[in-house]
Amino acid sequence: MTRCPLPPTILDDDWSHAKKEATLANGLRLRYVELGTGAETLLLLHGFTSSSRTWSLVAPLLAKRYRLLLPDMRGHGDSERPLTGYDIPQLAHDAVAFLDAVGVAQAHLIGVSLGSFVAQQAAVGYPERFPTLVLVASGTGQTPSEGREWLQQQIAQLTDPINPQFLADWMDNPNPVDQALHEKVSLEVSAIPKHVWQRVSDTILTHDPRPFLPALTIPTSIIWGTLDPFFSLEEQEALQALIPNNIFKAYPGIGHNLHWEQPKLLAEDIEFFLHNHTIL
Repeated sequence: MTRCPLPPTILDDDWSHAKKEATLANGLRLRYVELGTGAETLLLLHGFTSSSRTWSLVAPLLAKRYRLLLPDMRGHGDSERPLTGYDIPQLAHDAVAFLDAVGVAQAHLIGVSLGSFVAQQAAVGYPERFPTLVLVASGTGQTPSEGREWLQQQIAQLTDPINPQFLADWMDNPNPVDQALHEKVSLEVSAIPKHVWQRVSDTILTHDPRPFLPALTIPTSIIWGTLDPFFSLEEQEALQALIPNNIFKAYPGIGHNLHWEQPKLLAEDIEFFLHNHTIL
């Protein structure tokens, strides 16, 4: 893999050492990173089996202008890992309860992959909390894809500890990504227990947001890589048709992890969108 310069905030164990803890109203303890001191707040939600660290190439770029809140969702990273509560509506409720716990009334909402489905649900359920929405590597979850079929097969035979070959395949990308980030995220992913893998994958494979997406009226940016094996062009077209107020951008030749493969471009696109749709 190609090595590129890292922001100081993610060198060594700085990311983990920077984490704070928030206790939600239901007693769940979530760990999170806070960066930046801007007047506007961004809530960034990570993908399946990842953590707040997944944003660590993008976050320092956005933190120059915004205050960023990056939680480890339930079951992920350094947050608590209960046996239940991994359906999308509960994860969306967690996201809003997290904002309540840290005293934030409104935030621009950004989600990647699993985080994008959580963001869809949260934005529809609590529109007063989220003036804008950015969906990265998202979809409707209803069009069969090679990636999701492969994942379902793998998780059906998952063991603790995770098979190293499966982990390598799961963490693979079509383009070079930062080696240090890749290694650190891989270690975090390998520590996710089997019950989290299974419960979250079950909800991803059964969740259908299509009935409520037309109610998603806030300004929405949809960003997708054309080599994404999990969410197809057909799903991007469905998102655009269902969400009333959206703009769409495709990254040619980029895979599912746009925030790893093109962090600078993604940060620029997010900032441009927010600058042109800020209503806070």
